[in-house]
Amino acid sequence: MEACAIEASSVDFNAAEVAEFARATLSAKGRLRCDAAQLHMAPIRRGDEVCGLHFALRGPREVLLTAVWDAATNTLWCYDSRGERFLTTRPAVGAEGAEKMIDCPHPD
Repeated sequence: MEACAIEASSVDFNAAEVAEFARATLSAKGRLRCDAAQLHMAPIRRGDEVCGLHFALRGPREVLLTAVWDAATNTLWCYDSRGERFLTTRPAVGAEGAEKMIDCPHPD
């Protein structure tokens, strides 16, 4: 899996913490072990700025759970395998002002 560096110029956040929260939430909904499903993360951009993240958790039996995180409101919207929203929450994740770069795996 190749990683790309994404610069979040005006939005400072810890993508790893958001991704871990999304993985745990989606895994629990799909009744999947966290290590049994592959999480893909992609940036959502507005112009040149990263304004959010899109997560897709693929598990066995063609299970696909998704989530979208909005950096401006720190809101995570979670969707089940039918595409129906099952949770809207504000994850308690820390921001790292000094960290401007995040690693984002590309889907295969």
